[in-house]
Amino acid sequence: GDQCRPFYSYQDGQLRLTGPLVDSPAYRVWCAARFDYRDLRFVGLFKNTWEAVTQRAAVPTAEHPVERAINYDIYKPPADLAWEDAWQITEALISATHDEVAHHHAMFLAVTEDTSIQVWPEPETRKRFEDKLGVSDLFYPDHRIAELGRRNHFAVLNLAPMLQSYAQTHHVFLHGFNNTPMGFGHWNEAGHEQTGRAIAAKLCEMLTGQDQKEASGRN
Repeated sequence: GDQCRPFYSYQDGQLRLTGPLVDSPAYRVWCAARFDYRDLRFVGLFKNTWEAVTQRAAVPTAEHPVERAINYDIYKPPADLAWEDAWQITEALISATHDEVAHHHAMFLAVTEDTSIQVWPEPETRKRFEDKLGVSDLFYPDHRIAELGRRNHFAVLNLAPMLQSYAQTHHVFLHGFNNTPMGFGHWNEAGHEQTGRAIAAKLCEMLTGQDQKEASGRN
């Protein structure tokens, strides 16, 4: 990862902020200089142009849905200590956020986003990808966060299953645009609409339940 970004590790049962940016004053100076350099507009333009030229051959496809920052192993139970640590830290961060929200007597909702291949409208394409990975579905991360919510008593909304159902029923891509690989990248208009509707419905459900709970307490 980017060593100029601090990150957490799990030590002695606690989250600890670590990394060169935290531990080394000299490294912080170097990172500050690097970020100032990256702010130059012509440097950003050059970087984007270079990436467009050099990465053209790596355009994702349904058969090879490679997207930056998405590792195929996310769809499977952890196979080694590195993945165990990553999940432990992820779950600890979510739980710590929930605890902070609860401390302020506010409502907390964890929302898991989808990935492009999870909501591919053609089930045959998803099945081929699942077979390649040796999994029965692509929802391992969603199930894991849902189970975390059950253990720690907070609400979780898994978007991927419902978005997959919508995409398959309506034969529509929820990611990608006319000028990008269709089916990949950011949510498009349909993806944002369905996501917004799902989150709004869940929040309304939670607020209604809270209102009923408070009314019951007054009676």
